[in-house]
Amino acid sequence: MMTKFKHWTILLLALLMSAAFCACGGAPVSSSEAEQSQQDVSSAVSSSSLDSVSVLEPEALPEPEPPTEPELVSYPGFIDQHFDAEHPNLTLYNDKTNTVSFVFTLTDSDGEALFTSKAVAPGKSTKWDVTNRWSNSGHHTLTICSTPLSEDGTEGNSVSQTIKVYLDF
Repeated sequence: MMTKFKHWTILLLALLMSAAFCACGGAPVSSSEAEQSQQDVSSAVSSSSLDSVSVLEPEALPEPEPPTEPELVSYPGFIDQHFDAEHPNLTLYNDKTNTVSFVFTLTDSDGEALFTSKAVAPGKSTKWDVTNRWSNSGHHTLTICSTPLSEDGTEGNSVSQTIKVYLDF
């Protein structure tokens, strides 16, 4: 029992000294102040009953919450595209395994916005007709920005891809 008493006394003394150090703004304490503080600790320890201190057993502690896994998002990938008069549409899709919708923004090589889709739900797609911007044969650069949206409308991290668009009209 004496060992337990010494342990608690030292712990209480350290706690009070730390509090005194913080209370005085970290300034040095004179030896008379330290002696007074030590006497206060001694009288506080001797007047209290350490037998009434309860210790929590490990099984009494609450179980920690399991970590939640971050939501995984499958960003669509796009490759260079060839278009002609019969097939003028670029398909922008959202994988069916996603739990988020996507908004797609298309810009040309000058940074001009060409198209911004509405939210595309998982497993759905939208189309953009390239003839809305280009009507002559040739090749162009197109940047596709894919922005995920959670159910509450919060935007996630966007991913941009630049592709070549080849037109045969």
